[in-house]
Amino acid sequence: MRLLLPILIIFLFLMACAQTTAPELEKTEEAPNIAPTVIILGGDTIIENGQNHLLTAEVDDPDVGDMHSYQWSIDGIEQLGETESAFLFSKSPEIETVYAVQIIISDGEAEGQASVSITVLESPWTPEPWHIYILDAADTILFDYVAANLTDYYYMLQAVKLKVEIHNRDFVDQWHWIAGGTS
Repeated sequence: MRLLLPILIIFLFLMACAQTTAPELEKTEEAPNIAPTVIILGGDTIIENGQNHLLTAEVDDPDVGDMHSYQWSIDGIEQLGETESAFLFSKSPEIETVYAVQIIISDGEAEGQASVSITVLESPWTPEPWHIYILDAADTILFDYVAANLTDYYYMLQAVKLKVEIHNRDFVDQWHWIAGGTS
């Protein structure tokens, strides 16, 4: 019995300690929020000037049930009102231009982002028949003169000193005569 009493006291002591620490073990902290990841479907591409191109954000968020907000931007400038997962891109630059298109996705606590490059080609220029164009160094049309016949070209060229390139072989001999050469 003498031996049993100290064992019983130790047992009761251990049981009392176990009861005070058990509730602490049951406490759990909320799992930290994980940022959503996003990819842009229809990304890095080359399009014609003025052509529409649809981009779509595909989101993966391990935090089930998170609501997401979207914000699209072009070259760092937020596109007002573009807050959906799809974005219709369209630009008409004067020269070939590369645009950086970015999407930022937020779940209210963390953000994910992705970006793509879209190259918009320069629109081809085709001169109209019977027109005389005066262009500046950047190929901007400064003057557009419509000539009814070759005599009109002659009077126009007398007033302006130009470097002339002939692109139509049918008129080379006539042009040479009009410009002051011999026929």
